[in-house]
Amino acid sequence: MSTVAVHLASDSVVFMHKLLITHGAVTGTPPNVIINPKIRLLVDALYEVLAGGTVSSGGPGVLNIASGAASVVSELKKMEADCTTTVNTINAQVGYSYVMEF
Repeated sequence: MSTVAVHLASDSVVFMHKLLITHGAVTGTPPNVIINPKIRLLVDALYEVLAGGTVSSGGPGVLNIASGAASVVSELKKMEADCTTTVNTINAQVGYSYVMEF
């Protein structure tokens, strides 16, 4: 695990902060940060789409999800788990939110 510097436009930082922190896509406090369980199904649906599957509306509150490539979905889920572990490990070592949560 390593920490790297990333250059972002200020608009990107504001957007990510609003999405992830202010509006709660990521929840918990360092070092116990996780994807908000309220959006877990949406994140999983996104992984399916990114893996070549589809998501369509089955009416209000219903999503129909066609699976994408299982190997890509597994890779994305592992990357998420590894990222979560790394972020929480680094933040636990320094004692505050040092690295960006996702």
